[in-house]
Amino acid sequence: MGSSSRPPFTKKRSFHKDYLAPFIKKQQPSMTASTNSTTTTSSIHDVDDFFIDSFQHSIQQLELKEFILLGHSMGGYLSAAYAIKYPNAVSHLILASPVGLPSTDDKLNQMVHDDKTASHAPGLGLRLFRYAWSLNLTPQQIIRYIGRPYGKQTLLSVLQRRFLSMDAQVPVGIHALLAEYLYGITVAKPSGEYALNAILEPRFNAKSKQVGVFARYPLEHRLDAFKKPKLVLFGDRDWLYNKRVDNICETMEETTLKRVSQAGHHLYFDHASEFHEYIVDFVRNSNKKV
Repeated sequence: MGSSSRPPFTKKRSFHKDYLAPFIKKQQPSMTASTNSTTTTSSIHDVDDFFIDSFQHSIQQLELKEFILLGHSMGGYLSAAYAIKYPNAVSHLILASPVGLPSTDDKLNQMVHDDKTASHAPGLGLRLFRYAWSLNLTPQQIIRYIGRPYGKQTLLSVLQRRFLSMDAQVPVGIHALLAEYLYGITVAKPSGEYALNAILEPRFNAKSKQVGVFARYPLEHRLDAFKKPKLVLFGDRDWLYNKRVDNICETMEETTLKRVSQAGHHLYFDHASEFHEYIVDFVRNSNKKV
């Protein structure tokens, strides 16, 4: 990292607030401020590197020379960042509903001031969301505060509602097992959750009155540096999908975009067979071109 002041990575050190302190603005973010300054971009690179360099260390330990890399959501964002920094290590990059792909279109996703008299101003709920975001208040912290048994029961209720339409396909007892697993990792010592504020930012769409989450340094501006085959997958009901994704993928080299039918953000679970089919076809067709 050259002259970077961040502490060296060790297996025993977790990702925590002390590490991110230089990168996170503690005050509430301005609704009009730009985040594309050189300082901000450099800081985001440092946060990205915390994850991808430790991942690279694991890859070296496993002695992997070239592999297919697939990442989902925030994992998709970090997988792309890894492939950009270590292109020789990745043969194919697959991004499943990645966060942070498109940049914000300021004409459509206008950041506005908290003017209570403006018809397009954010409501109380959004202002509270932005404030919580600026303080790094995460869902994991809420579950930790609730504790057992209510925290685990809350996760179980969320899972049952999320996969209500799939109950016939889900084995008996799977919701309880998933809730136990999620509760265990949620109440563990905080780690990557504190990267959310440093990497992502909420944006308000004045026209639709909806909030979205965008990367402070979008993949749109750097993913084309990875010249090998790329597959981007989104569900047809995916809340992270943005219409601008189509044009982004069309303009990037070696990039294929697919929409998984009857699927949301968790497309690998909502429609697993089609999700897997797209991946297998992508890898096979890419290998034929070599």
